[in-house]
Amino acid sequence: MTTLNETFSLNIQTRDGGKIIGCLSLKFTDEGFVEAEVSIELNENYRNDDFEKEALGAVLSFCFTELKMHRVIARGGSKQVEYCRLFENVGMRREGEFVKHRYLDGEWHGTVWFAMLDEEFRGAGGAVPPASAA
Repeated sequence: MTTLNETFSLNIQTRDGGKIIGCLSLKFTDEGFVEAEVSIELNENYRNDDFEKEALGAVLSFCFTELKMHRVIARGGSKQVEYCRLFENVGMRREGEFVKHRYLDGEWHGTVWFAMLDEEFRGAGGAVPPASAA
């Protein structure tokens, strides 16, 4: 178990050789440990290889089947199209967008929020779409 609002990080490795290619983070956001926020960062050289989808899918599966969580959330910059697509491709639902709410590097940025509920995960057969499906 981890501490509330403290990030717990996992390495993402290749199967052949175990090279670390990224990090997946999970942060529990409520006292009952039934909701968490997930984030993912991957080396640019591996972004087109389905590693992100497989890793995120595995964590969602772990959250809902092993930890019996109620809800998992994620967020990405509205200009980070690849991350927004990733969250949608694993079955997360777009919940909303904060438009131009953060000023960074001389311009305004938005944030898109995604979520998946336990019942949505179970309704999809208890799994996220396979990495080869998009």
